[in-house]
Amino acid sequence: MIYGLYHSAAGMLVNQYRQDVIANNLANVDTASYKRDVPSFSERLIEAQRRLGATRNPVLDGQTGGVWSAPTATDWQAGATEVTGNSLDAAIAGRGFFAVQTHDGVRYTRDGRFSIDARGQLVTAQDGLSVLSAQDAPIQLGDDARDVRLRTDGSVMVNDQPLAQLQVVDFDEDALRKVGRNLVASDARPQPIATQLRIGSIEKSNVDPMMEMVSMIEASRAYQLNAQMLTLQDGTLGRLVNEVARPVS
Repeated sequence: MIYGLYHSAAGMLVNQYRQDVIANNLANVDTASYKRDVPSFSERLIEAQRRLGATRNPVLDGQTGGVWSAPTATDWQAGATEVTGNSLDAAIAGRGFFAVQTHDGVRYTRDGRFSIDARGQLVTAQDGLSVLSAQDAPIQLGDDARDVRLRTDGSVMVNDQPLAQLQVVDFDEDALRKVGRNLVASDARPQPIATQLRIGSIEKSNVDPMMEMVSMIEASRAYQLNAQMLTLQDGTLGRLVNEVARPVS
């Protein structure tokens, strides 16, 4: 009976975690270039299996140890492209990330919404982070910059003259980790790549709201079923203690 209580409680925990991940995906459905998180789970081995075959009970030793949350994965599939008409917007066609400078060091993003700050630097439109060139330096446009445009090859054009090249790099997906603010980091060495940009466009989130809502309903129902089983087993255990185990007068 206690074994069943533990299983139901574990089922409630993992489905609560699953709902939290899905809710975060839905909250970022309109976040440019956001990559959805994918909750994953693993089976917990019972103690007899953990001890490499130590047998305590031939029946119970064959049971599962329940389910636990495994590390969350990220779906790096590219999102759809939306045309904005802004000459400083760029969507990466295929793999790759833009490099930006933060207080914590160099980070990477696929959010190609850029603007020009008061210092005359090319920065991200959302957080004002300096966009880095292929030479690992912020892109300073100059005081006389009147017409600033991007080219499909990543060139930054100022007054119809090439000034810098956007740094576009790639990583093994397993080496990437999210660090918040739609940025990713990696301990691996970035690999510069040549890529084509879609100018005047941005990459949308790869979250499918309908699929996420279906998954949310599934997780909610699974949570409720485990809660009902927990209540049922608790009531049965209470009757066992209070009635079956009552001493005969």
